[in-house]
Amino acid sequence: MNIDTTKKFMQQVYATTKQNLSIVCERLGRPLTLMEKVLLSHLEDPKNQALEPGNSFLMLRPDRVAMQDATAQMAWLQFDTAGLTEVQVPTTTHCDHLIQAKEGAKVDLLAAEQGNSEVYDFLESVSAKYGLGFWSPGSGIIHQVVLEQYAFPGGMMIGTDSHTPNAGGLGMIAIGVGGADAVDRVRQVGDRRQRALHLEHPGADRLDRVRNVVRVDDGDETEGTPDPDQPVAMAVVAQVGERDRLELRHHRVVEEAEDHHRRVHPRLRQWQQERGEAEQCQHAANAQQSDRSR
Repeated sequence: MNIDTTKKFMQQVYATTKQNLSIVCERLGRPLTLMEKVLLSHLEDPKNQALEPGNSFLMLRPDRVAMQDATAQMAWLQFDTAGLTEVQVPTTTHCDHLIQAKEGAKVDLLAAEQGNSEVYDFLESVSAKYGLGFWSPGSGIIHQVVLEQYAFPGGMMIGTDSHTPNAGGLGMIAIGVGGADAVDRVRQVGDRRQRALHLEHPGADRLDRVRNVVRVDDGDETEGTPDPDQPVAMAVVAQVGERDRLELRHHRVVEEAEDHHRRVHPRLRQWQQERGEAEQCQHAANAQQSDRSR
């Protein structure tokens, strides 16, 4: 398995993109946005996939997978039981998350190599066994390496890292997932994702602000519209969009929990009260029985 984003690899992706989009456009009967084109071109079954905005769940086939050392361990142990001889899509493992920043680059890297040598040896050996790319400790941060080495316009990838959307700086749809989801894709199993076309974005104001702020190398912020030819600036926009999506999901979970608490709490309190009264009655009955026995 060639794990590099080569010209041949991209040509294969774009050929599939063209084929799938012709089917989707015919079904929908309308022009598509860029995001829709990238997303829907990766459908597992574009002919039969339900496409109801806000309700349909899509079966997708991402082009790449990236994992970091903390989440990759269990993922590769799972994959080892699949009975396959190599990964089914280009995949890389990056050793960066187990390095703790304390004293300085050299000291921290040495401490990580000594403290996590067994993990690194396992990840390196499994990478060699199944044909995936291995980035050793000190070789770079996963989301930046992916942006510089593997991302490409119009592609889709998943990664076991919250900063996976960084690859959006080069026009990819990049989604952070758990290790089990990543293993499913490496095994060539369709990746299931929820689709909501008309989701209102609570972070839109913040996203508009980020679009007009470019962070330069010295850390200062300068006003202006990010140049599409500057992937790092666009990657910041992509990551903020993903963070706000997660923030929206968090708010929804909290709201659902609060609603559940409001509905359940009165019944729970009533049940506790009834149980307490029942226990008191039982205790009194036991006491009377004890008195009679005497």
